[in-house]
Amino acid sequence: MAEVALSVYRFVLVLFVSLLSSCATPPTTMASHLSAGTYDDESETTGESSNWRLISRTNQIPAIFGTQFGITWTFDSPAKQGRHRFKTVWEFPDVGIANPTTGKAVRRLEFDGGCNSGAECFAGWKFTDPWELVPGRWTLEIWADGARLLRQHFDVLETVQSRAASRPVSFKSGSTGRSEATLSPREMTFTAAKINASRQVIEPPVLSAPVSVRLPLIPGELYGRPTGGPVLTIPVSFGSPFALRLDDLEAKTKPHVVANSGTMRDKGLTIEPMETQFARFGTFFVVEMKERKFGDGAIQGARTSDPLMLVYFDRPCTIKGRSQEGEEESEYAVDIPNEGVHLLRVKMVSPGLRDIVLDDGKEELLFVNSDLH
Repeated sequence: MAEVALSVYRFVLVLFVSLLSSCATPPTTMASHLSAGTYDDESETTGESSNWRLISRTNQIPAIFGTQFGITWTFDSPAKQGRHRFKTVWEFPDVGIANPTTGKAVRRLEFDGGCNSGAECFAGWKFTDPWELVPGRWTLEIWADGARLLRQHFDVLETVQSRAASRPVSFKSGSTGRSEATLSPREMTFTAAKINASRQVIEPPVLSAPVSVRLPLIPGELYGRPTGGPVLTIPVSFGSPFALRLDDLEAKTKPHVVANSGTMRDKGLTIEPMETQFARFGTFFVVEMKERKFGDGAIQGARTSDPLMLVYFDRPCTIKGRSQEGEEESEYAVDIPNEGVHLLRVKMVSPGLRDIVLDDGKEELLFVNSDLH
């Protein structure tokens, strides 16, 4: 009996030591978290961070174009030196992020990366497209050798830019049982603002009567005075954002568009195909007093103050050439990718010379007035 008890004791002791040894065995790969926040660099958003400069340690990230955020860490596994392969996993808010080109929304993305032992490693995200500006909880995870090493939450904060770029996504159960994403109506958001002669935003006037913006049409022309009544009137308040529902605006505009009568050719411009029908929107403010008070309006970038033209095209087309508008020359290099409402940006190249290009949608927009008092 004593021999049996001794054998059992030895077995338990060996098992206990074996379990201790197993628990003491470190993971194949280990990592030490260094920092999380916003960074400044033009490099890739995954890899070694020798060129990355930490701007602010924070998990509060404004949804603004060009903002770069993420984490840095080091691999410090004594048993594994050299190059480490890792996986970056991003989890997005419940609405997902939706690429308008594909019409698909995703809640999770994965990327592969590599970093050397002892080096400062980086993984992050840079807001480069409007559809990425999704407020809410973003989560970043770092995985290696089948194990999650790091996890960091970021709260992406709503901004005027994110509201302007928003195209919320709703998920519904499809016939296959899988989640299918649908995109809500498109919007273009502006902030009503008062500017001075230098196109700088100033304090708006105090107006006792309601204010609205009106969008009449200039059919078949990029310049000139409107020839009809407004296709859209929107109540606004100076200093506050308002939205154009593009589906509604396009539906109201389509019946009134025409092809250019030849005036563009006379000015040195070509539009292909020639049968393209289009209309530019006039931009006006109206104070709804007993006797209506009208004011000129314009669209401009909030940061650059570049003027922009709002135009509807009935098909993909190109506009090229150089024209003279008063004392200024305008060089056109515009490629319209699809039917719909588009913004054409007027970029001042030098005194007397402007470039007209398709706007990339990456700047906050102002709908401005300078003559209402």
